[in-house]
Amino acid sequence: LHYENGIWIYNEEFLQKVRKDFDETFQVSREITYEEWKNRPMKRQMMQHFLKVFSTLV
Repeated sequence: LHYENGIWIYNEEFLQKVRKDFDETFQVSREITYEEWKNRPMKRQMMQHFLKVFSTLV
């Protein structure tokens, strides 16, 4: 499940900061294929499974 939420931002200055952060993050991101994800290192898979326990807390 995804835990993202839709939000209503009424402060224009804060909205611009959020938008800028999103755009900057998107610019340095890259799409990964299912094959890349499926074949990720075992160490990373184990860490992701461990951290999933805390996913609803953050």
